[in-house]
Amino acid sequence: MKRIAIIGGGLTGLTVAYRLGLQGNEVEVFEASNRLGGQLRTARDGEWVVELGAEGFVARSEVIPRLGSDLGMSDPSGGGERHRGVRWTSLLDQHATTSFRYDGQELRALAPGEAAEALNFQVARSERGAGIRTFVGGMQSLSDSLAAAVGARSPIHLDRPVGALEVDGARVRIEGMSYDAVVVATSSSAASRLLEPLLGHAELGLAETLSSVTVSLGYEAAKVRHALDGTGFVVGEPFEGFRASTFTSSKFAHRAPEGFVSLRVFFRPTAEELETNTPWEERATRVLGRVLPIDGPPARSWVSSWPSALPVFTPEHRERVARVEEALRAHPIYLAGSAFHGSGIDAAVRSAEAVAARLPSAA
Repeated sequence: MKRIAIIGGGLTGLTVAYRLGLQGNEVEVFEASNRLGGQLRTARDGEWVVELGAEGFVARSEVIPRLGSDLGMSDPSGGGERHRGVRWTSLLDQHATTSFRYDGQELRALAPGEAAEALNFQVARSERGAGIRTFVGGMQSLSDSLAAAVGARSPIHLDRPVGALEVDGARVRIEGMSYDAVVVATSSSAASRLLEPLLGHAELGLAETLSSVTVSLGYEAAKVRHALDGTGFVVGEPFEGFRASTFTSSKFAHRAPEGFVSLRVFFRPTAEELETNTPWEERATRVLGRVLPIDGPPARSWVSSWPSALPVFTPEHRERVARVEEALRAHPIYLAGSAFHGSGIDAAVRSAEAVAARLPSAA
């Protein structure tokens, strides 16, 4: 049996821990914050299901459905909470497919993939226009299922940042505890701070990232005088940091109570806006009203802020990651996650499973 530490309790870290635990390894997870799941975060409030983080995963993904199946999420006869007779953990396909662009005057339909291109989504061109999938209870259903499976056999430490790694021959020490291997499943900046004493440089800290603020607004359906017959829209020229909006309750079922609709507004905030009490709900209501005919204020709202959360995969960043991973080959330390191996939920899980396959076997 190998003893392995996972630094980071987001989707990647939990997936690595789950796969390694199934192999018979002794796994321990360290998470710096007070919650698991990273950018998988869903608010469930009555019949409202609101994504505060990632909205879904690319529709052609094979690893996410397989992982969900292994966790028992897709078994219709399984237990757990249900929503309108459907298990929270059941997969949910995208319903609407048409996207629009706001040209300053009106909404115009786009060809498949154009919206993703306009937003510079860092996914393969073959994935653009194919849509996304999620779970009935939101994307947090995946991290919750992983956390339950991992926690049933392995210790998980919340509010437990790791300050340093100490290499001791073929082993690695964390706070005096010795491990056969360590998986770093954090952001690039956090990994850089952790590995700098070992590597002698902070190269990963140079990685470019983007911040995001999203506001979900719930309206009485009768107050929105638009058919909402699509996935949402992008704007030709961003204004007030506003980039796009998703017609959430048109895109996916089970997202709003009967007689209501759910809309999500995406902003690219400045550093100053993140540091001040920016009235995001007010701004979202205002900018959305410039595009859609809406009578009155929203009935509900949810705001989520993700500072420096989205990695930008430039050629320089890919080269930096390759150099760091080459340097780490001399030690039982591995990088995993979308900060290093590709943006998005599908990429995060593929990275986790690839790293789990490379680690020492339990034998």
